[in-house]
Amino acid sequence: MKINIYNIALAASMLTVASCSEHWTPPVGSDGSLALGSMVVDVKENANVIVSSGSRAAADVNSFQVTIYDKTGAEAGSWVYGQMPEIVTLAAGDGYVVKVKSHDVEKAAWEMPYYYGESKSFTVEKNKITEVGTVTAEFKSVKVTVEFTDELKAVVSDDVKVVIEANDEGLITFTKKEIEEGTAAYFEYVEGSTTMVARFAGSINGNATENKAPFTDVAPGQHRIVRYGVKVGPDVPKPDGSITPGGISLDTEIVEVDVNGNVTVVDPTLDPSDRPGHEDPENPDQPGPDEPTPPTPGDDVIEFTKGADNDNFNLEGVNTVKQGDDSFGEVVVNINAEKGVKNLFVTIKPGDEGFSAALADLGLLDTFDLANPGDLEASLGPDGLNLPIKDAVAGKTVVPFDISGFIPMLSAFVGEHSFELRTVDSDNNEKSMTLVFKVVE
Repeated sequence: MKINIYNIALAASMLTVASCSEHWTPPVGSDGSLALGSMVVDVKENANVIVSSGSRAAADVNSFQVTIYDKTGAEAGSWVYGQMPEIVTLAAGDGYVVKVKSHDVEKAAWEMPYYYGESKSFTVEKNKITEVGTVTAEFKSVKVTVEFTDELKAVVSDDVKVVIEANDEGLITFTKKEIEEGTAAYFEYVEGSTTMVARFAGSINGNATENKAPFTDVAPGQHRIVRYGVKVGPDVPKPDGSITPGGISLDTEIVEVDVNGNVTVVDPTLDPSDRPGHEDPENPDQPGPDEPTPPTPGDDVIEFTKGADNDNFNLEGVNTVKQGDDSFGEVVVNINAEKGVKNLFVTIKPGDEGFSAALADLGLLDTFDLANPGDLEASLGPDGLNLPIKDAVAGKTVVPFDISGFIPMLSAFVGEHSFELRTVDSDNNEKSMTLVFKVVE
């Protein structure tokens, strides 16, 4: 979509320049003139950019910043578009460029889409008037909105939040208010930084839930929607014997909206054809598949079994470790997945500030996926904590999760610490368990 701004104003400004030029006095010496009064700013939306009434709307070009630069990159003049002079005097020469921007870009901001454009290089000739013409300012931010399905809205807590992180420094927290109102966050695009992370935290049916979802291939001009729903499975017993009510868990997908408003699922870990209501792209007239029947507890295709002959270690309950004791023994959980492991998410929850600081130094405070370790490969793999990663996890039907090497480090910090394991198989079945260790003096 391309919005032409002030066509009538353009015609009027052309007449103004013409009349000015009739009485224009050529500058003396080696200077020339640039006609800014005839310059028009067009706004081009490269995404389905929807702005609220309180945002910096596309039509508000009068507040755009216009700056002239010479061929050395030095600033030769700067004005607000709505207050530019008709004609300015510049030293004759080539390599001039006019740059236009909506505002000084921020790493992250609410309802502030960033637009930027520049003219072609032009020459200012001695004792002549040079026309700038039209400069197109394109949408250059990355727009992010968060949505909850009606099913999730009915069971999620009021204190829920979704934190979006991008471009190394940009961070915005969506509360329930911003989510319900459809408020948009705009992030600066930084060259080479193509990953964003969405972190969900809140209670679903009274059960605390956390979720981390990265999305890649981020580019300027995009609109990404982080959409959360719920899925219902069997009642799942926890290590303490309690049951997750209704087997409700969080369902996440990330979609991209194009300039025509078409929606595409872009999160590679999700198969949209598995979702009720999604149409078959090969046969758009055919409805999507019926909602799958949740497996019964006896049909488990993922199981956790003890993988070490160690009487000190138990899969359930609290494992007691004496402070400074490095003789606890092996700690191994065998993860058995008939369909093959697709993701093995691990969340470490420290019960001591010292242990938390040690994990932070290793970059392990957040949930990580051993099948896709990313930047944590060196810390997690054979040269680090010697955990199974990548090909030792992805596609395997049995994965030994061995954290024996963690215990000596953990034993230095008194408190109760836990390791939450969430396994997803190739059919998107999933199962979780928690290992608990209590370090005592």
